Amino acid sequence: MSYKKNKLILFEGDIVGGRGHHLDLLIEYSIFFSKEFDVIWFVNSKFNANNLFIPENVKIKNVIKTNNISRLENKIIYLWIEILIYVNNFIFFIRLAKNKKKFFFFFKFWIKSFFSIPQYFKSFYSEFIKQGITQNDHLIIQSCREKDISLVYFLVHIENIVPKIHIRLLYPPKKKVKGFFFYLNKIKKFIDDKKIFIYTEIEYFKELIEKQMSSLNGKIFVFTNIYTFFIRNKKNNLTIGFVGEARSNKGFNLLPSFINKINSLNLNINFLIQFSKVYPDTSGSRELLKKMTNKMPNLKIIEKYCDFFEYREILKNIDIMPILYPLSQTNTVGSGVFYSCLTHEIPIIIPRNSVYLKKLLNFSSYEEATEIDEYVEKTILIAKNYDFYLNEAKKESLNYKSKIESDPLVRNITKNNSN
Repeated sequence: MSYKKNKLILFEGDIVGGRGHHLDLLIEYSIFFSKEFDVIWFVNSKFNANNLFIPENVKIKNVIKTNNISRLENKIIYLWIEILIYVNNFIFFIRLAKNKKKFFFFFKFWIKSFFSIPQYFKSFYSEFIKQGITQNDHLIIQSCREKDISLVYFLVHIENIVPKIHIRLLYPPKKKVKGFFFYLNKIKKFIDDKKIFIYTEIEYFKELIEKQMSSLNGKIFVFTNIYTFFIRNKKNNLTIGFVGEARSNKGFNLLPSFINKINSLNLNINFLIQFSKVYPDTSGSRELLKKMTNKMPNLKIIEKYCDFFEYREILKNIDIMPILYPLSQTNTVGSGVFYSCLTHEIPIIIPRNSVYLKKLLNFSSYEEATEIDEYVEKTILIAKNYDFYLNEAKKESLNYKSKIESDPLVRNITKNNSN
């Protein structure tokens, strides 16, 4: 297969279908970079692209073979599969050492790695070589987990020619013998040489890493997620919305009470609720919401996975978004819904004292609340003064767009790109 441009590999090892923001971000990044790069997805071997929107010219490689058997389902079967996968990768590792005539180097490296080999090392590395990657190409680990950073560690130590590697850290790093910090320390010299770049989604993770590894101060970046933008016009009837999974840590269980309290005020407000997956602790809330639709013609429920375009059409129809997350959620986990609101000019209500969210908000496009009654109060405040909040949300959106243009990840990928 021939390429006309430098290559950009987007690595997303766990994704197997269309649910969640991970696919959305693969699409967003592909569209954003496709003018300058040939975009290739390295995804799970079980990823099924049927009936999904895939950007034109994206090449999909189903090379990440992971073990999806839960330890709790059958520990014996799980153990045997883990052993078989390890043996298969080990044999490949030894053959690779022999072919490269670096057997003792590989053996020494294996021992220093505490005898570890990444679970999908064979399938990833084989495709990596097949694609003819050069130092002018780029590899983005879209949502890096500990098993992914170990793969990066192996790659840079056994291959002479590697692309620039960009690691997007979305989850709190852990302290283990062979965990995130172990591998981060092993690849530090590549970070110093600007061959590997580490990014976090929120300031909290950046501070966590720099506290653990003071030598990396100033070398950890906070990235700005790439999203499509929408220019909003004011409507006569406002719509309050909720989108995403029906999870308690997303505030789904609070929706029935929240909606009933606002609806009782007879303010001619609509409600649009979209969710794709229900959990045992929120199934009762789902049933209650369904019953409420029988008495509330202004309440619409969309219970299904929405693809890239459907999701954005829903966002276009939402004018106010209460983010009902627990405070701990907003301070330690990034939120695709939050960024969707920024880019779609949606005024929001966030949990009070959401330190890291407020660092991203530069205008008065939001209010803060703690209890459900205060969320109701602040939602009504925004609705009654919507012109003001919408104007502030437009400023917020333009500011976010400028952040994408000057984003460190975007700059590090595009500044030295040449055909």
